Amino acid sequence: MSAHIVDGTSAAYTLVHILHFLCTIVLHREYIPFTAINCRKSGPVGPIDERAKNLDKGTPPNFWKDSSNKCFKAAKDLTNLLLEFENRGGSVETALSVFALHQVAVCGALVLGILFCESLGH
Repeated sequence: MSAHIVDGTSAAYTLVHILHFLCTIVLHREYIPFTAINCRKSGPVGPIDERAKNLDKGTPPNFWKDSSNKCFKAAKDLTNLLLEFENRGGSVETALSVFALHQVAVCGALVLGILFCESLGH
């Protein structure tokens, strides 16, 4: 990041990475229940709605846990990116960054409901 700060391209660098992490969060967030009520012991298990049970057929083992792990890792990486950028004296104040932080906050609320994330470090 310091090379981009020296070149003056740090805002563009940060926005591209925000977009990357946001896409990862949105892609994998879809497969996590909005309220992780029954996930504290086993982690995400896939769709619990009867209409969506067909999604669970033919999924690889640990697909739901891996998908949620990618989502939470992207949220953590996005937070770290913005914190590092701010610590170096930068600021990205765009609608995209605000929306990305909102998605990170939603993921943070989900982490509280999923116990296995503590062992992953997210």
